[in-house]
Amino acid sequence: MAQPFYSIIIPAKNEAKRLPITLIDVDRHLSKQDKKYEIIVALSPSEDNLHEILQRFERLIPNLKVIYLDTDLRKGGATLEAIKKATGEYLIFMEADNAVSITELSKAVPYIGPSASKKAKYHEVSELVIGSRYHSGSHHNPPEPISKKIFGRLFRLITRLCIVNRTDPNPKFFIIAKEVLSKITPRLKTTGWLLPLEIIANAKKMKIAPVEFPVFYSNDKTRRSEKSILKLKLEWWKIFFSKFFNREQTQKGARRQ
Repeated sequence: MAQPFYSIIIPAKNEAKRLPITLIDVDRHLSKQDKKYEIIVALSPSEDNLHEILQRFERLIPNLKVIYLDTDLRKGGATLEAIKKATGEYLIFMEADNAVSITELSKAVPYIGPSASKKAKYHEVSELVIGSRYHSGSHHNPPEPISKKIFGRLFRLITRLCIVNRTDPNPKFFIIAKEVLSKITPRLKTTGWLLPLEIIANAKKMKIAPVEFPVFYSNDKTRRSEKSILKLKLEWWKIFFSKFFNREQTQKGARRQ
C-alpha cells in the first residue's frame, strides 16, 4: 500500500456526540482530494459509548485507525501515541469536536512543503503550517466571551514574549512534516493541552520558520473543558525552562566537538 501523504491526528475522550460528525467530515473532504490519507484517533477511556461507536466507524471508513488506550494519558499523551502510528509525509493535528474544520486545509496547501522547494520562489513555504485563530482574517463564531478573550490575550502576549512569537502559539489545527516531527518528539516533555506549543517551540530551535494562515473557528459553548489551570501553568513553565536547558546542552555539545 502506498504511503499516505496526510495523517490526520485526533485525540479523543467523551466525544460520542461530536467525533462521529468530525470523522465523516474529514473522510468526505479528503476522499475528494488527490492525496492519499489516513485518519488516526487516539481514544482515551471515556464515560460515554465512544468506544463502541468507533468500532463501527472502523468498518465504515477504511482509512480510519483507532488506538484504544487502556489509561488516560491526557490530550498530549494520547496525541503522542497517535504520532507513533502515523505513516503520512505530513501530519495534520485537529480537534475531535471539529473546532477548525478539515475544509480549512485548502488554505494551507499552497504553503506546505520544504522551505527549499520550487514553491518557495513565489511565496512562503514551510514544513510547519499553522491555522491561526487570531491571524488577520480569522473568524470566531460565535465571538469569544469577554473573560475567555482577556485570558487568551494575556496568555498569548506572555507566550509570544517568552517562548515563541506566533499569533496562535497553541493552535487547534496545524500541519507539520513527519521528518521534522520525528526529530522533535524525543525532546517533548509535556503530555497535556500545551503539546502544540512545545512542538512549535522546538521547531523554532531547529530554525524552521512556520507559516500562519487565518481559519474559521467554531466556538461551541457546549464544549467540555477538562483543563486544569495548575497543570497548564506547570506545562508552560516546563516548556519555558526547556528552552534554556536545551540551549545549554547544545552549547556544551559544541564545546566538546
